[in-house]
Parts: sequence; C-alpha cells; structure tokens
Amino acid sequence: MMKSCLGLVVLLTFVAAGDVEDKFVEDGVVSDVLTVAPSALLKATFTEGNEANLGNTLQVSKTSTEPSVQYADAVVGQKYTIAMVDPDAPSRENPRAAQWNHWLVTNVEGEDLKSDNKVDGKVLMKYNGPSPPAKSGPHRYVLIVYKQPRTINSRVSRNRARFDIGAFAKKNKLGNPVAGNFFFAETE
Repeated sequence: MMKSCLGLVVLLTFVAAGDVEDKFVEDGVVSDVLTVAPSALLKATFTEGNEANLGNTLQVSKTSTEPSVQYADAVVGQKYTIAMVDPDAPSRENPRAAQWNHWLVTNVEGEDLKSDNKVDGKVLMKYNGPSPPAKSGPHRYVLIVYKQPRTINSRVSRNRARFDIGAFAKKNKLGNPVAGNFFFAETE
C-alpha cells in the first residue's frame, strides 16, 4: 500500500512538472522570456485568494499588491531569486518595452520560499502590479524562480522597461529557472 501511494505522488509530481513546461511553451513564454521552461510550479496567491494558474486570467485590480509565493521544493539554507516580468509591454503585437520588470528580489531564503509567505530578500525592483494600457489586449505576467549559487550583490536599472531576465540570470550565474507560473491580465 505504501509503495502504491509513493508511486502516485511521484507520478502526480511528474505530470505537474510536464504541465508547467508545456504551458510555458504553449503560451510563448519560452521564446519570449526564457530559453528553457521551469519544471516546477511556483504558487502565487494575490489578494482575496486569487492564484496564478499557468495562464489563467486575473483582474488587474486583484493583482495590485505583492503576492505570497511558495515553491514546495525550495531547500532550507539555499537562496533564490524571484522575478515577475511582462513580455507584452506595451502590447503583444508591439512589445517594444518588453520585458517590463514588475518585481525582482534576490537572496530569498529557501525556508521562506517553502512557507507561502510574503517574499523577504534583497529587493532590486519593488513590486509593481499589472497595469496594461487600455485596449492593448491580454498581457502575460511571468513569475520565475532561480536557485542562486551564492549570495547575490547585484543592481538593476531603475527603468522597468526593456529588462532582460535571461541576461540578469546569465550575469549572476543563476542557470535555468527552477519554478515558475504566469497569468494573463487585461485593461479593456
């Protein structure tokens, strides 16, 4: 019985990882933001219990405050970087300001990331909720977690436009993202 339960847990974890990778590819996050999809899901919960769920649509007004996040596989004693970018700024048809840097925090402790709390780390870019221009269509808001090889002492431009999370990850030797999620939001 115990072996059956363990096998089911492993199978469900594998299916969920495949779902994350598939959705990142299907909705163009791999290519427009990343070169490799994360394999694990980052749980991101906004006000009133609104959760990002691999491409669901959330109201702009419900995502204006920093979400609580949880990465179930975070390792105690390990540090992580969390980012949220919009690859569709000012619109998906004309992303001349992409990637818009909505949030960037380094040196997040694994134990904090594991516990579904507000993020505590070195804030390089304060959280700025979605604010897509009216009639610009749905925007993807991509949340990404990287495992850090060491404590990061880095800076980013104060300008949110034309940020490149891939270049930031490369510069800081972060490797591929370990977890992620995304949602759509639109101002009509």
